[in-house]
Amino acid sequence: MRIDKIYQKLKEQYSEDEIVESYIIPETVKEDETQYAISQYREERLNQMSDHEKVVSKVISLKFQIVKYVKEQSFSFQKTFGSFLLEYIQALGRSRKEISKDLDLHYTKLSRIINDREEPSIELCYRLEKHSGGLINVFNWWQLIKKKEEFILSQDIELKREEQKKVSNSLTISE
Repeated sequence: MRIDKIYQKLKEQYSEDEIVESYIIPETVKEDETQYAISQYREERLNQMSDHEKVVSKVISLKFQIVKYVKEQSFSFQKTFGSFLLEYIQALGRSRKEISKDLDLHYTKLSRIINDREEPSIELCYRLEKHSGGLINVFNWWQLIKKKEEFILSQDIELKREEQKKVSNSLTISE
């Protein structure tokens, strides 16, 4: 139906002022009131959620944070695999000891990974995917490792030079 026909049909039942009021938000509604209403709705919804739903919600939120961070150009030592793993553990509301047992990983190794003193393995990524119920998949976890490694590769010029000195008979490219 064309807009003119819809308007004519509405005009048969309502006055022009009533039509306008029903389709336009009155100016009296302020942005603060709207934000307050939204926050009230969110609070009510959170209160209605079960503990399991809250955990799932936090894990999904963490996944989106990981995906967003991986897409960013810059690397941050505050956003490493270990820091996201710690957030994951906190989202579950469980202790590190419980999680290390769930993942069949020694507690000290888990702690070393969280504190970026040891690099995680692909095997741990597989375990975390299973542990998160597939919400955060192996590729999400692996991309965090890869992002750090790419940063290190781009920054470690001295190591690159040292290793290149050890090479002999390298291929030469003529123009």
